[in-house]
Amino acid sequence: MKYFQTKDQYLTMILLAIDGSLIAPVINIEETSQVWDKLKDTYESVSRAHIDAYITKLQSIKMKSTERIMDFVNLIKTLEKKLAAVGHIVEADETRRILLRGVREEFSIPVQVMRSSGLSFNKAVSDLITFETEAQIKEGM
Repeated sequence: MKYFQTKDQYLTMILLAIDGSLIAPVINIEETSQVWDKLKDTYESVSRAHIDAYITKLQSIKMKSTERIMDFVNLIKTLEKKLAAVGHIVEADETRRILLRGVREEFSIPVQVMRSSGLSFNKAVSDLITFETEAQIKEGM
């Protein structure tokens, strides 16, 4: 009898802990292992879909004509954090490639130098901000 009380308690704890939208598919399942399997299957498919969507967005990201380097970098970092939240870590070299591939045409000369020099992501960001600031100063003269 004690096993059934404990089993029911575990099921109750699981059902109370999950989001209301996930209760319907598991409400009639009586074994905790089956509930876990169902939840695992549900979350894995959602997670895979999120990973695919974020990777696609990150790989196709382009800097807008009015966007500043830091705004573009923040957008890349936000997508990177969303990917990390669903279990996918973007390597530093890939982040650097995404940055250099996505900046506007006016950054083409420093980007060519950066690609050949193998700068870190942070150094590339710093150099692009410097280039952007210098270009703005020249425009103001």
